[in-house]
Amino acid sequence: MLVTDLSIITLMYSCTKMGVQMNNKEIKKKRDSLKAQQAVSLLEQEIAKIRYVKDWALFVGCSKTTLNHLVKAEFNVSAKSKMKTIRFKKIKKMIREHPDFGCTAVAIESGLKNERELYKFLTRNFEINYTKLRFNLLWKKGTDSEMGR
Repeated sequence: MLVTDLSIITLMYSCTKMGVQMNNKEIKKKRDSLKAQQAVSLLEQEIAKIRYVKDWALFVGCSKTTLNHLVKAEFNVSAKSKMKTIRFKKIKKMIREHPDFGCTAVAIESGLKNERELYKFLTRNFEINYTKLRFNLLWKKGTDSEMGR
């Protein structure tokens, strides 16, 4: 896992130093929270290499079930939903930062295989196509609700 023993010891030491005694259940909850946040951070950085939750779990170093439990406990959504949201944010960021990129480049940089998968991903999950999303982001400057979320 990403959370090291050193970070747990530091956490316990800082809580003890502040006069707060944590029981094992509280320590486990805090450790799991740190793991979930680190897993999401890793996903945001490596989204181009991660296509499925199974791949994400391998990057984090845990099972798919464990990752789902961590993400669900911390963010109150499934790992799959969190991954979709992060991928959508990455797509929007790519369009804003690189308006000259075509849909194939955006698809590959966001971890999808090709432009067909990009169109399917956007249409199925956010009810918007790439062309409309790009138009809204670059020219219309609409609200997030007009852009699928």
